Amino acid sequence: LKLSRSRAAKFAAAGEVDHQGRSMVFSQAFRQMDGMPATRYRVPESTEKVYNVIFMGERSHDAGGPYRESWSQYAAELESSSLPCLIRTPNGRHAVGFNRDRWVLHPGNTSELHLRLLGFLGKLMGIAIRTKQYMALNLAPLMWELIGGEEPTVASLRGIDEMVVRSMDKIIQIENEGVTEEMFEYVVFETFTTLSTDDRAVELIPQGADCPVNFKNR
Repeated sequence: LKLSRSRAAKFAAAGEVDHQGRSMVFSQAFRQMDGMPATRYRVPESTEKVYNVIFMGERSHDAGGPYRESWSQYAAELESSSLPCLIRTPNGRHAVGFNRDRWVLHPGNTSELHLRLLGFLGKLMGIAIRTKQYMALNLAPLMWELIGGEEPTVASLRGIDEMVVRSMDKIIQIENEGVTEEMFEYVVFETFTTLSTDDRAVELIPQGADCPVNFKNR
């Protein structure tokens, strides 16, 4: 792989997001590797290096150091605003609850290219598992549960978005606040929508934005 860290640094310094998948080091690797047959990624578990790295303009010789550094660079870029794949948890952005330093998949970036970038991340994770290559991704527990096919729980949701769980709990147990069915419509002004982890309004049911929450359907 020929990777330019200076190109990635200049792009990141401009404060843009690499939606085209061309400028960051992760994106450069994606452009060079993603077209390979999937069998090329299924390396033997004894493999130490899947590729050799040349950092352009740095005169680096890959005796192992540049290879490991490329993986560190991928993780650092993924956990930044320069790539469209991950986003910090709402808890982290709002400074509440647990896992403020964790990241989740970005739910709003779902173009064909975005999904290919996520697919490439999945391939790298597979390589990391097979070759025991450390990949310093600080994903929220909920992400690992979803990857493992487990059913998400309220505790998992609280681990990424404390505020939305508090809001749900307050509505569910609102009679503890002395709010009766007759009073409910004067106190709660909600519809069947929520904020996704990237702060977009999302309908929970068809036409949820037009369906008011009342005492019986809460």
